[in-house]
Amino acid sequence: IVKLVENFKRKNPLMEEKHSIDLDDLLIVALSYDFYFNGANKVLPPEWRFELKVGNAKIKGFLDRLAFYGDRAVIRDFKSSARRFTEAELENNIQAAVYQLAVKEVFGVSARVEFIMLRHPRKFLQVVDPYTESQLKGLVSYLEHLNKEFDTFTVEKARMNLRATDDKKRSF
Repeated sequence: IVKLVENFKRKNPLMEEKHSIDLDDLLIVALSYDFYFNGANKVLPPEWRFELKVGNAKIKGFLDRLAFYGDRAVIRDFKSSARRFTEAELENNIQAAVYQLAVKEVFGVSARVEFIMLRHPRKFLQVVDPYTESQLKGLVSYLEHLNKEFDTFTVEKARMNLRATDDKKRSF
């Protein structure tokens, strides 16, 4: 890995020193966590592709890593963002919810989502526990609602929304 990183740095001489240090930190976090899912019954290849049909809409996505431990699954998603999720963002994370829905629909098992925050070596793990059946049904209803909104969205609705926003600004 050191050779790969050094080779990358040689091929990219304009890379700033700060980014070089960042790259080292990102790799340390990525490789120090259980990337290979020790003890898993089955591990799917990286970037496993899924497609869900929700109402008239299709949702396509990729899971960075997915492994199975008996009747449960673990999804790992690697994040390079500068900040961690807040508690509220983690609790209402649509990405984690859709990932869990995909695993439930395709494999019939519940999944835990682990966000690996690569820029935070001391506190890199953020977890979203498996959603209940009721929560997943609520997600499907919400996604169907969004799909209907998109299907019926018009230029006139956009103008009305802008007018309403302008009126609110003027009332202050």
